Amino acid sequence: GFFQSMDVDPGANELDLISEGGSAAFVLRYSPDGSLGIFGTSRSPDFSSLAEFGKLYPNPAQSHLNLELSWRKRADFRLTVLNLYGQTVWEKTYPAQIGEQSYRLEIEDLPTGWYLLRGESAGATFVEKVRKR
Repeated sequence: GFFQSMDVDPGANELDLISEGGSAAFVLRYSPDGSLGIFGTSRSPDFSSLAEFGKLYPNPAQSHLNLELSWRKRADFRLTVLNLYGQTVWEKTYPAQIGEQSYRLEIEDLPTGWYLLRGESAGATFVEKVRKR
C-alpha cells in the first residue's frame, strides 16, 4: 500500500498516516475537528541532481496545474496525482528531455479537495501537495 504505518495520539485526538518513506516521505494528519494536514512534502536529493524544480501553479487550481522543470539529465518522467487515500487519480509518463520543460495537468474532472503530486524519474522523486477548487 501507499502508507507504511499509522500513529494514533489519543491525548491529542489525532491520527497520522505515514507514507512508505524513502526520500519523499510525508504525513497526513487527521484531527477530530475534520481538519487535515499534509506535512513533509519533499524533493529527494537524487531528483535535484536530475532537474531543477521551477514552479507549480496555480495552486489552488480549478481546471489545470502547470509544472516547470529544468532537466539536467535525460530520463523519462512520470507524474502521478494521488488522492488522500493514496489512490492514483491521474498519471502520465513523458519522454526524456533536457532543458526547460513545461507540463500541463488537466484536473478539471477531479473533485474539489487536497491531492499529492508525485514526480518520478530514474528512481528519484518529489512530492508536492496541491489543492483543487
